[in-house]
Amino acid sequence: MVNTWNSYLQLSAVERILIPVGYMRRTEANIAHDNQVLITLGSRQVAGKIGPGTGFLIKGTASIEATGSDFDATRARFPWARAVMAVTANSIEQTL
Repeated sequence: MVNTWNSYLQLSAVERILIPVGYMRRTEANIAHDNQVLITLGSRQVAGKIGPGTGFLIKGTASIEATGSDFDATRARFPWARAVMAVTANSIEQTL
C-alpha cells in the first residue's frame, strides 16, 4: 500500500494514469511480483451519487518505468521523481 496526492496524478496520451515515484520501493517490488493493482481515490470537486464529493475504485495493471515519454513528462513536472508508475485501468467503479 502506498499513498500519494490526487494532484500528482496525470493522464497519458493513451489514457494510462501516471503517478510519480519517489520512494515506493516496496510497491515497486510488489508490482514486479504481481502487476495487478487496486487504487482508491476521492474528490470533493466532483458530484457524487448522494451529494458533493465522490470516490472511485480503479482496478488494473501497473508498471514502474524510468525511461520513455511518460517518465520524461512526469520528471518535467516532478523533478524529484526517480520513475513513474503507469497504471492501465481495466475497470473504474464509482464508490460514493
